[in-house]
Amino acid sequence: GDWAVHVPGVTPGGWPFEFYNDQYPDTDDTAVVLCALDAAGHRRDDGSKAGAAMARALDWLRAMQGSDGGYAAFDRDNNRHWVERLPISDFGEVLDLPSPDVTAHVLEAFTRCGGDELARRRALIWLRASEEEEGAYFGRLGGNYVYGGAAAATALAAAGERADKERLLRLGRWVQRHLHPTGASASQCSPTTIRATSAGARRPHPRPAGRCCPCSPPWRGRASWTPRGSWRRR
Repeated sequence: GDWAVHVPGVTPGGWPFEFYNDQYPDTDDTAVVLCALDAAGHRRDDGSKAGAAMARALDWLRAMQGSDGGYAAFDRDNNRHWVERLPISDFGEVLDLPSPDVTAHVLEAFTRCGGDELARRRALIWLRASEEEEGAYFGRLGGNYVYGGAAAATALAAAGERADKERLLRLGRWVQRHLHPTGASASQCSPTTIRATSAGARRPHPRPAGRCCPCSPPWRGRASWTPRGSWRRR
């Protein structure tokens, strides 16, 4: 894929999104697949085919880390803004900038699957620095701040460092402030999607706080998990 231009000599090890997209693996989906394989009981050194794939993926993710410690989806250090000023640059997003949601997913994968410790630490530092006012985290690939916050909360909780407890509390308060009376969180996605996503931001909260709990009214019973892996509003 195009990623090899900036990362030459590295064995491919990523997963793409959707179908028929094998030439364009991305760090975000690769990190999520790693966490899924880990949850299924596979380990990078267990001698299995899945374990070997995990080892390649972890090496690939380490090589894809940006020079600032963050992670973009498809490329490394594709951040030269002058390209956006070219007359032919009229097709939307030209750059592939690091973002909190992608970096959080990779950080979680490194933490759970035993990736390179230096790369994990740099990703953690970058994610901490990406926290915005009032504790929010931007989510570039998903439902904006609710999606970014859910990814950051899960990654910081997995990292398990005492220094991040206050960050998780701030994020939990931010989610609470942006709840609608129905239990959904404000964003550009459908209420069902956001209700399910924001649950991820509330789960690792260090302290339960009334409506912040996804099992309490008015959130309870308003969405259900389908066999195909999506959420359906009841």
